Amino acid sequence: MLALLFISSLFVAAAQEKMGSDVTPVTVPLSLGIGLFGSIFSAVGLCMCAGFWRRRFIRKQLMGADGIVTTTGTVTSKDSSTSHNQGGTTTRYFVSYNFTASVGGKAQQISVSNSMVDSGAWQRFAPPCAATVRFLEREPRRCVLQDSAEIEMRQTCSLAFITCISSVFILVGATISLGVSLGLGVDVAAKAAGAGIFAVLVGAVLVLVGRALSMNVHAVICCLSGLPCCTEFSNITVDASPQAQVVVVPAQPVLAHAVAITFSTDEQPGVAMAQPVVAHAVPMASPV
Repeated sequence: MLALLFISSLFVAAAQEKMGSDVTPVTVPLSLGIGLFGSIFSAVGLCMCAGFWRRRFIRKQLMGADGIVTTTGTVTSKDSSTSHNQGGTTTRYFVSYNFTASVGGKAQQISVSNSMVDSGAWQRFAPPCAATVRFLEREPRRCVLQDSAEIEMRQTCSLAFITCISSVFILVGATISLGVSLGLGVDVAAKAAGAGIFAVLVGAVLVLVGRALSMNVHAVICCLSGLPCCTEFSNITVDASPQAQVVVVPAQPVLAHAVAITFSTDEQPGVAMAQPVVAHAVPMASPV
């Protein structure tokens, strides 16, 4: 569609030049196309930066002390995915875990599937195993594995790298939309068209970025909040009737006393003597 817009603009510009029109060869449709092309670059950079910073802000919130609850969960499985590209291979690591949280006085089981974690944290887990989970008390679905969050909060190099790459996209888009449109000797209408479409689209993206970084919402685009795939809880399920977890108690020796009664052949009364006897208990399973 963008290519057709460019081609049609070139035909319009050639026709206007042949007819001797005072309008410059760079027409309004072409300026709109340039502004749209640059806006896409800037929008991608803004979304990339906002997504990374939102994830980091969530980790920082969950590693704080205000309204955060710590509990013991269970890592049920882990997996990894490797993708091949021109620059080499990229491996992403995922774990699935669950835990029990109290919501409104009722126990609910929160199950998180394929949560992305750092490779160092991924190697620590040997499912099924216990792990410390931190979650927001008012919204238990916003949760994190403590081991993974601690590692992510120490990674400042990735923070600087993603921010720099995003800034490059934003600046390139602004240069294409504003620099090309305003720098050429075009008419006022073409300049306004190129700069206007950049301002409108990037302004709309900035509104979504501000909403994402506010940390008060779970779906950046409010009209899509009803779709599970458009919220931060797309990989989380809540069971209102959690299954009881079974904890095996180790066998402990139990000291019991047996009474031995001896009788004699003569006419003396029997004597009862208490002797300690050690009995071993069998492992028992108690629901928690």
